[in-house]
Amino acid sequence: MKAAIYARYSSDNQREESLDDQITVCMQYADKKGFTVDPDDIFVDAATSGTLRQRAGLNNLLEVVREKRVDAVLVDDLSRLSRSNLDMLTAIEELKFLDVALHSVADNLNTADEESKISYQLRGIVNEIYVDDLRKKTLRGQLGQKTRGYSLGEKTYGYKTKPSSELRMDKKGKPRPDGMLIYIFEEQALIVNKIFILFKEGKSILQIVKLLNSEGIPSQKREKQGWNTSTVRRILKNTKYIGRWTWGKNQNKRMPGTGKVRQVPRPEPLFEGTDETLRIIQQDLWDAVQVRMKEVQEAWSQSDNPRRGFSKNQRSYVDVFPREILAGAMICSVCDGAIGKVSGKGGGYYGCLKGAKGACSNKILVRAKLAERVILDELGRIINDTQNLQYILRKVEHIVRKMLSNIPKELETKKTQLSHDQLKIDNFVRFIAEAGPSVAIEDALRITERKAAELKSEIAAMEIKNKPAFRAPSIEWITLRVAKVQNILEQKTEQSALLLRKVLGKITLEPVYPDGGKCYLIAKSKLQPLVLLDEERPRKGPLTTESDLAFSSDTSSNSLHWWRWRESNPRPKVVHKRRLHAYTCF
Repeated sequence: MKAAIYARYSSDNQREESLDDQITVCMQYADKKGFTVDPDDIFVDAATSGTLRQRAGLNNLLEVVREKRVDAVLVDDLSRLSRSNLDMLTAIEELKFLDVALHSVADNLNTADEESKISYQLRGIVNEIYVDDLRKKTLRGQLGQKTRGYSLGEKTYGYKTKPSSELRMDKKGKPRPDGMLIYIFEEQALIVNKIFILFKEGKSILQIVKLLNSEGIPSQKREKQGWNTSTVRRILKNTKYIGRWTWGKNQNKRMPGTGKVRQVPRPEPLFEGTDETLRIIQQDLWDAVQVRMKEVQEAWSQSDNPRRGFSKNQRSYVDVFPREILAGAMICSVCDGAIGKVSGKGGGYYGCLKGAKGACSNKILVRAKLAERVILDELGRIINDTQNLQYILRKVEHIVRKMLSNIPKELETKKTQLSHDQLKIDNFVRFIAEAGPSVAIEDALRITERKAAELKSEIAAMEIKNKPAFRAPSIEWITLRVAKVQNILEQKTEQSALLLRKVLGKITLEPVYPDGGKCYLIAKSKLQPLVLLDEERPRKGPLTTESDLAFSSDTSSNSLHWWRWRESNPRPKVVHKRRLHAYTCF
């Protein structure tokens, strides 16, 4: 009778001699049982997990069996065939169907013997439990390394690893580092910082990719032209750049039947930690980028069925990626439709897009360069009046203080009530110590302690609210900020267009038809003064300069407090008007 031999070991840490040892044991068993083994019928899988269904050696073995070239298959033990009980039983059933017996030498099992059915099924369960136990121990060890601050092999652009100074002896007696420490790689960190700044300023992800590739900046794989949109998008969403590290968000699961491995999310990550020493992106820049990411997402189809077209809440692509400073910033007062370029000669003309199609009565056109000059000049005149801006901000400060004026009284009342409850608690404790335990007193003590804990949390929250939420800056500080805003607007870039919308909101163009003379447009908008206090100066120079990193980490201003207040309170608004004389009227 002819027999085939199958041998396998699973890890690179095991010796290749393990295969020879398994084959030797099987050859001795074959001689003892009277089997003949052809050297071509010995199949092996080196450094291959037993949980995998597709293995080269095992597949070749099954082909030989299906060709009925052998009468039996010999293995050292059943775990060599598979660590999955389902896969092992499936293989055994196929062998039995082909009248080929499986002999496990170490387990002393023969599937041709009907009495061994329970034995090899139990052995398969034990082998599967071994894998589950090994997986848990490996996961526990990895989690321990992560908790101690070591890397588990994850590669993130902007970071590198180095061996720790602590050494330990491995199984072979050789000294090895206790783990790999993560540190910021400054050369790549500058690139990461630049990507965030460019996206905040209005550059699209595709524009950033083209810029990185054109300047020959190496990607993670150190390849030329190695940047793509998915890589940049992952960088912009990666919380590791603000020092927030998570691990174990997904887990591998094997699909029944096919054996393919799929990654599925866990209910919660296995590890979440914060390390400020690994922060590359400052919080204000991160927050601004995430807000813009959400705005960009709204420009794509939000419909459940994209084939049905755009949804009602979908934003215009021009709103997200303006190519000109006034693009998407103006609307028609007649139809509330968009004002856009309707002609491209001589720099182009702005007009009502519906009017150009005959759906609106407003058909006045104005030269684009004229509109830009008039609106920017008027805005510059208004914001240069720094005394007026300071007056508005002082009014805001007065309103905020008035809104919070009742908090000190409530705070004092809460503190008095807390002191009374603390006195009650002391009395209850003293009574129990002197007179012994009492069910009624213990219940009253628990209720009073619960009330005291609630009062403490309320007092802590009120003390935070009692801090000054907004203070009007000095005239010198306002002057400096206005100069920065004007500098950005003069660049006429994507950042300038986005800033203009923040400062003025939507600009309404109202047509005027006088009895005599040319028709013209009146531009109406509402100034948002607080926006002027949170803009930075545009940078110039190459991509990887030291000034870029210093610029992004500038925390010299206290405008963050104003922004927090602004998000939950109405903005003070100043209405202003200016004529836009039109060159064409029809």
